[in-house]
Amino acid sequence: MLDQAGQWISENSDLLSTVGLLAVLWSIYFLVRRLLRRSVREDRRKHGQIRNLFLYREIPETARQPGAAEEIFEEILETGSAAGTEADRAAAEAARHLGALAFRQDTQKAIDAYSRATELDPGEPDAWNQTGLLRLRTGDLSAAETAFERVLALGRLYANKAVIADAINNLGVIRRKRSDPDTAGTLSGRSLAHFNALDRKEGMANAYSNFGLIHQTRGDLDTARAFYEKSLALSKALHLKEGMASNYGNLAAIHTARGDFDKAGAFIGKSLALHEALGRKEDVASDYSNLALIHQTRGDLDKAEALHRKSLALNRRLGRTEGIANAFGNLAVIHQMRGDVHKASALIEKSLEIDEALGRKEGIANTLGNVGQMHRAIGFMDEACRHWAGAHALFAEIGAADKVAQVARMMRAAGCDAPPASESKTPPETD
Repeated sequence: MLDQAGQWISENSDLLSTVGLLAVLWSIYFLVRRLLRRSVREDRRKHGQIRNLFLYREIPETARQPGAAEEIFEEILETGSAAGTEADRAAAEAARHLGALAFRQDTQKAIDAYSRATELDPGEPDAWNQTGLLRLRTGDLSAAETAFERVLALGRLYANKAVIADAINNLGVIRRKRSDPDTAGTLSGRSLAHFNALDRKEGMANAYSNFGLIHQTRGDLDTARAFYEKSLALSKALHLKEGMASNYGNLAAIHTARGDFDKAGAFIGKSLALHEALGRKEDVASDYSNLALIHQTRGDLDKAEALHRKSLALNRRLGRTEGIANAFGNLAVIHQMRGDVHKASALIEKSLEIDEALGRKEGIANTLGNVGQMHRAIGFMDEACRHWAGAHALFAEIGAADKVAQVARMMRAAGCDAPPASESKTPPETD
């Protein structure tokens, strides 16, 4: 059409010149042609980048080069501007891919990428969900809860029951982390009902695992083990290596608590091999910690310390605050067993500071119990009894019946005033 306009102007130049319009029309013509060509170049650039995104999706995951992928996604991300455009949606997807590439290596980079994705495409639930998981890793439970609530709202808006179930399940994890096992159990039950109705077995496996963690916290190891085994069976049937690895680690913790260290070590070995193959560094850190506890119990403090320090290094790199607090607490016990009270005290203070900031009652209770042991070792029995009483009250509050009984036995053996009678909370009902 533009070429036809130019031809018409040329054919009628004498007439137009007579009335003084020729120069004006040629100016308009060249301006329009320049703008259109610029628009076409811009569209080709954007669509070329979008095409790169779609081509990247076709590359097998094992053949993808992270460095090259990041360059593609960062270039696409720069083009995102007007909300709702195709380029903007492609930019949001590019940001999600950048987040996925960084998820296991660089927590802050992943948070930044997923946050950008939520700005570009706020109606896409996956970026909010991943943001919640990353905030959970850093211990920012309020931000994680906000993100998961956004996922829940979007799931309801789209009437997407799978998204709703995932959101409820993750909100249950938040409540468990906040030492609220009753609400955690209720939410896990609701998510399990949704997963059952959808016949979504991967979600069912996650819910079973969460129920296991709730029962393990309460000291009901038999029920916890049963849930972990149900989750493991589903994960194996679905070839879900992450789920298998997680449940091997959970079962290892059960056997460690029962003193069966050979079985515990075998399960940790399976868990660690899978987590390393999958590149899940935060879970590798947990496996190191669990393996260290076995060596610690067997008296091999050097091996235990080395593994706790490896766990601490990984957790620090990932900004995983709960893991950092656990590592400090475990290293404190090592130094306490060696009789180095000063080092133990310094590490306990670090662990307690993090757990208090997180509002993590189970972690605080464990630390108070360790402080009590340390004071008993140096003969400060009043301080030992005071710290044990604090641990007893917190364990009772979160319904950790086995820990309540354990601390009560220590207090009686040390001649402390009898702790108040407590009742463990009723475990959550499940389908």
